[in-house]
Amino acid sequence: NEQDDEPTLPPDLQDKTRLRDRAKQALNSYKLMLGAGKSPPSKVSVTDPECRYLTGNSSPIRGYNMQAAVDAKSRIVVAGYASNISDGGALEPVLEEVEKNTGGQLPHEVSADRGYCKSSTLRLLKHKGIVGFISQKQRSAEKFSADYFTYDEKSDTYQCPDGRRLIFCHYSERASAKQYRSESCMLQAKCFTNKANTKHRTISISDFRPEVQEMKARMQTD
Repeated sequence: NEQDDEPTLPPDLQDKTRLRDRAKQALNSYKLMLGAGKSPPSKVSVTDPECRYLTGNSSPIRGYNMQAAVDAKSRIVVAGYASNISDGGALEPVLEEVEKNTGGQLPHEVSADRGYCKSSTLRLLKHKGIVGFISQKQRSAEKFSADYFTYDEKSDTYQCPDGRRLIFCHYSERASAKQYRSESCMLQAKCFTNKANTKHRTISISDFRPEVQEMKARMQTD
């Protein structure tokens, strides 16, 4: 039955050489879009190089991430667009469009789900005088996060729940964070993952920690 035939590629893509050329064109288009110094992803759509492979309900799908800012009082969409980035980096462009569409006005408050809890975004909100309400990602209760450690500003050290001191050892430009390393640890079962083979605990303290802590505190209020 001809209706049961397997689907085939369009005629212009059935030739391997043409298909390879189309793939190269898509990769080149994506590289230009990313800019210098950035590597393209492992998968690029030949049909639409600007789209991304996004996580679907069962498997990755090619598509776009839709963004919309809604005025809480009128329920009118004041900004919106399709993007090919995750929610973590999408709030800043939304605010820029809100400002553009409203003649330079910005909201007094912004609420968003935890997908938007990027640390630099929290600092942006504070810089613009916007009160944010964004849920923070929860860490595993089985391991001690940096919240369990007490900071001593005078010595620039942290103390763990077992009373052991962590001293500054490295600053990560990429993560914008200071790293502190401990003495030998006696709480490995709680402090380390199963894969860890070290006896020393290292914690990373982000430059954006004050904004994160402030947001966590706000989200605990009525």
